[in-house]
Amino acid sequence: MGVLPVPEEVRSMHAKIDRVLDTVYMQNKALEKIIGRLDEFEATQKDLHELSRELRHVKNSLITIKDCLRFDAVS
Repeated sequence: MGVLPVPEEVRSMHAKIDRVLDTVYMQNKALEKIIGRLDEFEATQKDLHELSRELRHVKNSLITIKDCLRFDAVS
C-alpha cells in the first residue's frame, strides 16, 4: 500500500491555516510590543505623579518660608 495523494482542497486549507497562524503570530508580536510600551507608560506616569507630589511639597515649603519672612518683617 502506498501513500494516498493529498487532495487540492486539503492543501489549500493547510495553506490558509498557515496564513492565519502567521497573522496571529504577527499580531501577538505587535501586542507584546504594545503591552511593553504600556508598562513603560505606566512607570512614567507613576514617576510623574511622584514628582508632582514632591513639587507640591516644595511649593508648600516655599510658601511657609515666605510667610515666616513676611511675619519677621512685620514684627
